[in-house]
Amino acid sequence: MDFSSLFHQLDHEALLQVVLAVVLGGTLGMERELRGRPAGLRTMILVCLGSTMIMIVSSRLPTLYQTELDAAIVRVDPGRIAAGIVTGVGFLGAGVIIKLGDLVRGVTTAATIWFVAALGIVLGQGFYALSIAATITALVVLWLFSVLERVLRSYVYRTVEVSVGAKTSDSLLQHADELFAELQMRVMEIGVSESVIDQQTELRFRLKTNRPELSHAAVKRLAAHEGVQHVRWY
Repeated sequence: MDFSSLFHQLDHEALLQVVLAVVLGGTLGMERELRGRPAGLRTMILVCLGSTMIMIVSSRLPTLYQTELDAAIVRVDPGRIAAGIVTGVGFLGAGVIIKLGDLVRGVTTAATIWFVAALGIVLGQGFYALSIAATITALVVLWLFSVLERVLRSYVYRTVEVSVGAKTSDSLLQHADELFAELQMRVMEIGVSESVIDQQTELRFRLKTNRPELSHAAVKRLAAHEGVQHVRWY
């Protein structure tokens, strides 16, 4: 094998696209890595590099298969290839999303994987300024907007389950109502189930709050009430 001819096939533009795919994809991957997300540096680099390579090859296929009449035997639609990349990456992104009850994790990481794939498509088509500007914008969104989310204190929904003796369930309801009002937690729904045999009442509170960090204090104060046997917050 003539290795010199092999490397001559790699033009400077293709090498630039590959390097940018590693650098830009790695930059976004590092952001996810520093936050301890499952799809980090290596994942983002491979997704960006893979989509870039596919677009590079697809843009060169017509020139590789041409007749003397300058008519391509193989006609490639880059739009369909790009759509295939986005569809395939969708399965990868769905794999990092985890739903535990009302808690959903990994959506931002999945969106970042999708963005990195789109970044590779843009790089593979030679839009370097757009790819660099988009990467900078994505980093601003991931870093700056995360700070804004903490400042704005968006509302979350949580559920509290309490097991209490049937004789003290009424007093617990009053105590819980006062406690949640004090902690600025709005009760959206109350569920009650009672066991006649065990003389126990199960209370379920559906809460809306923008201060989930007070969950520990709420659980401790509910558990300290007379007759409470078990408290669960999720």
